[in-house]
Amino acid sequence: MQTTILQIDGWMSCLDARGIEKRLMAQHGVHHAEANFLSGTATAHYDEAQVSLAELQRLVADCGYACAG
Repeated sequence: MQTTILQIDGWMSCLDARGIEKRLMAQHGVHHAEANFLSGTATAHYDEAQVSLAELQRLVADCGYACAG
């Protein structure tokens, strides 16, 4: 199991956190995700054999946010 912290830019409100969490959790291989509006990050716990860091970044970008690993 891998844990990574994604730096996310473009937040509009604290409600964005729930949407990011739901999008990450919908991906097969992601076991847990927690987004934090105040720190501008999302922490993902995932199986690196099933999903890559690049895929997680793409999922966040698909939601309309800028994402760095």
